[in-house]
Amino acid sequence: GSLYKQGDASKRKNLLLLHGWMGDKTEWDIAANAIIEELSDEWNVIAIDLPAHGDSPLLITTEKQAIQGMLGNEFEHTASMDDVAVSVLKSLQNDYKISTLDAIAGYSLGGRVAMA
Repeated sequence: GSLYKQGDASKRKNLLLLHGWMGDKTEWDIAANAIIEELSDEWNVIAIDLPAHGDSPLLITTEKQAIQGMLGNEFEHTASMDDVAVSVLKSLQNDYKISTLDAIAGYSLGGRVAMA
């Protein structure tokens, strides 16, 4: 992920930026810098890759899909928006130790995930 502004997550507000379909976190680079200039120092600004985009792996939703993937077999991928949103939250917790979000900005697929 891209952490544009970093501080103690427990003492700062967190803004998550979610990219659109077929994009990646770097699409926010220019906008994130402009956002940082306008926000006070009490904010963290984070952009991450949605599952199966950029550096993020595919989202595996069932044990059968995980096994098929490990075997190198094709499988039908049927993740819901809720599955993707949960994956995003887990990534924030695991990678950044962030358990709360104060604001989310997203467009296209990222906007849909933000509403889930």
